[in-house]
Amino acid sequence: MKTFLRFLLLGLLTAAVGEWQFSVFLRSDLRNFFGSLGFNALYLTGVYLLTRPMLSLLRKRLAFLPLYTALFGFTGLMVEWFLIGNSPWGNPQASQMGMFAYWACMALVPLMFLLQRRSVQGFIVRYGLVYIVLVLLGQSLIADSDWRFAFHIYSVILGYAGLMLGVLMEALPAFGNVLLNGAAMRYAVGLALVLFLLLSSCAAPQAPSSQPATALFPTLSPIATSILSAPSLPAQGLAGPAAPPAPETECANRIVAEANSWVFECATGSQNLRYRYTPETGSLHDLMVETGGLPPFWPSFFGGPIFVFGDREIPIWSSETLIWSHTEPRLTPDGLEITWQAGRDEQQVAYTYRFSIHGKTLRIAVEATGGLMGAFSLDRSEATPGARILSIPYLATFDLLFYEGLFVSLYFDWIQSAASRYEKVSLPYSERSFHFSQMAFYELDTAGVRLPLREVIYLTVSDRLADVLPVVPNLPSPYRETLTGHTLIDIWTEAPFSESQALIEELHRRGVRDLLVIRHTWQRCGYDDCYPSILPARAEWGGDEGLRNLAEAARQAGYLFAVHENYTDFYPNADIGSPEDLALDSEGRPRPAWFNQTTGLQSHLLSPFRALDFARQISPDIHRRYGTTAAFVDVLTAVPPWEKTDYHARYPNRARFLPVFRAYSEVLDLLRAAHAGPVIGEGGAHFLYAGLVDGVAAAYQPDLSQGGWRVPPLVDFALLRLHPLMVSYGVGYFPYYFAQDEQPRWSGYTLEDHYHYMATEIAFCHAGYVDSPELFDSAESWLAWAEREARLVGSIHRLCASARPVTILYRVNGELVPVERAVAAGQLEQILIEYNNGLQVYVNRHPIEFWSVELNFRPSWADFSAMVDGARQDFVGVPQTASFLLPPSGWLAVMP
Repeated sequence: MKTFLRFLLLGLLTAAVGEWQFSVFLRSDLRNFFGSLGFNALYLTGVYLLTRPMLSLLRKRLAFLPLYTALFGFTGLMVEWFLIGNSPWGNPQASQMGMFAYWACMALVPLMFLLQRRSVQGFIVRYGLVYIVLVLLGQSLIADSDWRFAFHIYSVILGYAGLMLGVLMEALPAFGNVLLNGAAMRYAVGLALVLFLLLSSCAAPQAPSSQPATALFPTLSPIATSILSAPSLPAQGLAGPAAPPAPETECANRIVAEANSWVFECATGSQNLRYRYTPETGSLHDLMVETGGLPPFWPSFFGGPIFVFGDREIPIWSSETLIWSHTEPRLTPDGLEITWQAGRDEQQVAYTYRFSIHGKTLRIAVEATGGLMGAFSLDRSEATPGARILSIPYLATFDLLFYEGLFVSLYFDWIQSAASRYEKVSLPYSERSFHFSQMAFYELDTAGVRLPLREVIYLTVSDRLADVLPVVPNLPSPYRETLTGHTLIDIWTEAPFSESQALIEELHRRGVRDLLVIRHTWQRCGYDDCYPSILPARAEWGGDEGLRNLAEAARQAGYLFAVHENYTDFYPNADIGSPEDLALDSEGRPRPAWFNQTTGLQSHLLSPFRALDFARQISPDIHRRYGTTAAFVDVLTAVPPWEKTDYHARYPNRARFLPVFRAYSEVLDLLRAAHAGPVIGEGGAHFLYAGLVDGVAAAYQPDLSQGGWRVPPLVDFALLRLHPLMVSYGVGYFPYYFAQDEQPRWSGYTLEDHYHYMATEIAFCHAGYVDSPELFDSAESWLAWAEREARLVGSIHRLCASARPVTILYRVNGELVPVERAVAAGQLEQILIEYNNGLQVYVNRHPIEFWSVELNFRPSWADFSAMVDGARQDFVGVPQTASFLLPPSGWLAVMP
């Protein structure tokens, strides 16, 4: 018994060092630390029971130690792969080498003491002491939380790998002499590991924002269940900042000193754009725009910090009680730099502006010391009489200002922010002044700490819309080609799976191809209930077998199949997880999430830093049970990440939304790997995730109270920025797209409604979308809708999805003109889009006007809904004419 206890204690000590790093240093979670050791004790008991017979059989054989190491390293990997979900296909980011070494060392170290290998015991003690000292130094000396996170992750991976190799080389001289003799080999390996650790940390200082999975045991070892790979951005990656692109017409940039002002200039043949900065107030009131023959105007009348001194908030526009000073502005290789200092009583805050100009965009980086700024406002324009606030479809987080033929964008770069949250502020202030932008808020974490402000702001003024639209800095989805031409069948019905299966089989029998089928309602407790306890499938609807049969029917038909998953809402009747998994607000209260009006249950926000854990636990199991070929994830892409910020001080990245964005992006990556197929998200704020998510059900209206059918199809942002990155489905759920009097319309959809919906999809080059069967009067009407959608919209999407728009024109008073003239005229309903593969698409969304289109060529192919012999006709094929009359909600797509 003493031998067993000693074996157990030594194994637990071996694991405890790494566990302490992760659970305590990185998560401040002692409960998780002790729970991890409890599971490790069970594992070590099994190891001990196997070690005794192995020693009697293999002790005298040279191969014993390598075989022993391989056996228990492999056993640990199998635990990771099949119990936890850290397989190469389930979690590609997990370090297989690190996990193998961790489990192997837990068995190998106590074995050396059981065998009384004195030299090896001495090596282990020395190694452990040096390792612990280095870990403590790293914890105390590395101030930045992201760098500290990276240090601990790498040291765990490489530390256990080095220990495993060192023990084997010390115990088996022949093993160490393969390359070098004795100590030289050990020191060479150790030096290589240290260098690798340093280089890797330098290469990727940003910490992953999620914590490892807990799988079947709520307190299972964080190290054992993850030992994450190098901290990194999401696997799909980010391509750069979110600044507007360089203008089509190149301009000469320069910075000129004029009296007490600095002028940032963009000079072109048609426009001389000047941003004048005169340091007087420390706010963006010091910044004016001068262009053309217009009087100067303020884009941000009193934008700037909102200070927090003691318990008082002081906006910069009412800061007369503060003491001010600033440094002399100085030119740098990048632009102009000035530091302001504001103080009250004994408190002082310094913040620095760095201005630079790139094309037509003025870049303003602002950074503060300390945590005395509660917000930064971009405020409102001033001296802009008659301007209009311009909402851009799918640009959900800020608007533009349209003034005297100029477009103005002013926004924070969400990829470079340290804020807790942003808030869109869009409303007229007066006839001369308009809010059209954002505020950034810096809020306290649960320990009462506020992070220092750091933002990058882009101000762009141009007579071309494309110049002021942000770039979405993500790489394209790897599944764009797979999803091309697919129609999304969105099934929400609370009915047996067999009914859905019959509909899918009927669509296949009718020859409908290229479908993506999503069954939303399938969970054990039903929809929006018990999350995250969703398995198995609901018994009343057919259970696992019924859902598996539905998935198999879709697979046999050649359709993609997914089920609804949710990793944000945590319900009080869940039987996995615990209250410690919830996100907290600044006051330490769980943050509310969705309220289920049917059951009366209020869910709370699952911490974004725990979302990946639950996704690893649940998503691979869904795939194993039902044979899914795609995934649908709720909420993540529907709302901006700043609506899901976790303020819990236990997390290194608390009280910031950018780590939430990274955490959710990792969830999307995990789902893509777990289901071996594309990930579809809910529409809303999805432009932030375009490319990181493969497709979305693309809600079109700015809010659920406004019918999408009323919103003019201003397609430029969607076609120029989102279209190259992902596939969008439909233009919103039918009840909300067809809403009237600010109320969703749940039934009564007509054929004319469908033409309107399809015309809008085609204008945006969106794939087809069919809402749930229970919204229709009969199964036959739903089937007919699905057939039309797949045939008419799907045929066009196969041609436009991978093509690039080269011309976008709007018909204004019978003339095709650029978007700038169409916006000025307020006429956006009739559109021509030409793609680089020759495809031409005409869409008539005008409520009453017909549009006569006369082509100067005979098309080789056409897809249209047009008037033929006085009646509307839908057609796909080779037309016999080059003249087409498009009715309201009609369209024409042709190839030369």
